[in-house]
Amino acid sequence: MSCYLASLGAQVVGVDTDPEVIAIAKQEAARCGLTQSVSLQVNSGDLAELEKDKYDFVFTKSVLVLIADQTRALEDIGRLLKADGEYMAVENLAVGRFLTFLRHNVWHRKWKDRSPFQGIDEASFDCFSSLFKHLRYRKHHGLVVAINASHPRIR
Repeated sequence: MSCYLASLGAQVVGVDTDPEVIAIAKQEAARCGLTQSVSLQVNSGDLAELEKDKYDFVFTKSVLVLIADQTRALEDIGRLLKADGEYMAVENLAVGRFLTFLRHNVWHRKWKDRSPFQGIDEASFDCFSSLFKHLRYRKHHGLVVAINASHPRIR
């Protein structure tokens, strides 16, 4: 995703907790000639390590579902954004026990840490609304949701 966003003209700071993923992303950026537009770094998972009020937008894919405290994560993301910044995410929706079992034990069984794996539900949308002035989302096929939240209330 970092390379894709950079190919659209963005200056990208890509962050992951897995050094192997960062190494692969660096190779991809070099292969695509995007090393001037893509900066990649390993992070402990503590977003407080990143500079506050810096980013025009933050994008995540299938991240919130792996974080036990979604409220804190959203607060931290809000602090990273400029006052008019946007958070965009593609996340798994909360589903019944059977699909949750499949996600955890079949589709994502190779993930190193799969323990929390909670989907986005109505409480999550309420949390987004309390932390961002504007929220739009669109559910797709009852499995995933595209989320756009902007103007964070937490500074």
